[in-house]
Amino acid sequence: MSGGTATLIAAIIAAAASFIGLVLAKEQKISEFRQSWIDDLRGEISDYLSIFTQIRDEVQRNFSTQSEKIAHLSPMYSRLNRASNLIRLRLNPEEDLSQDVVGLMDEMENLSGDDTSLAGDAGDALENELREKSQQLLKCEWDRVRKGEDAYRNAKIAASVIALMMLGFLLYLLLAGVGDPEKKEGRASQIIVEGDPHAGITKECVSHTAEPFTPCQRKNLTE
Repeated sequence: MSGGTATLIAAIIAAAASFIGLVLAKEQKISEFRQSWIDDLRGEISDYLSIFTQIRDEVQRNFSTQSEKIAHLSPMYSRLNRASNLIRLRLNPEEDLSQDVVGLMDEMENLSGDDTSLAGDAGDALENELREKSQQLLKCEWDRVRKGEDAYRNAKIAASVIALMMLGFLLYLLLAGVGDPEKKEGRASQIIVEGDPHAGITKECVSHTAEPFTPCQRKNLTE
């Protein structure tokens, strides 16, 4: 293999390694954003469940008038509505677990018109089911972060392949002696004497280095 070919191969491998490094960095950043997304979603679901539990407790109070009840519960329902919207905006409506979570929230919010059901077993069951589905959703997303994005996993495989290629290339250079200054100099300066018209030149007088002609060579060339 010539020195130029070896340089070209080394440049190609270096470029591929650089590209894969960029992919790995990008996918790592995506994983960091996803982890932050999980933390925020966990907090919002926790807020939603806390507010829902508070509403269930408060509807059992005895209010003197309906206006007093509405005035007391309205801020809680506003907070519940805000938490609900934050959760819905984060979830992917095409994923099964996300659909399950949204469906349970719909059922919980529909109970707001029935204080008895809201404070009773129906409210308990929905609250527990939402907590369970939310845990499954968060675990699924965490597993995705732990394993990495598809592009990240593929890039890691490619990086391993390129590392093996580079190792093999270096071993080849070591065994083949590519880049050995002494061998290159010897080949470049070697003089082939067979068939030389100067019959007086002998192999013993020919130097295999890049040194100028010796006195012996100059003598034979002038004869």
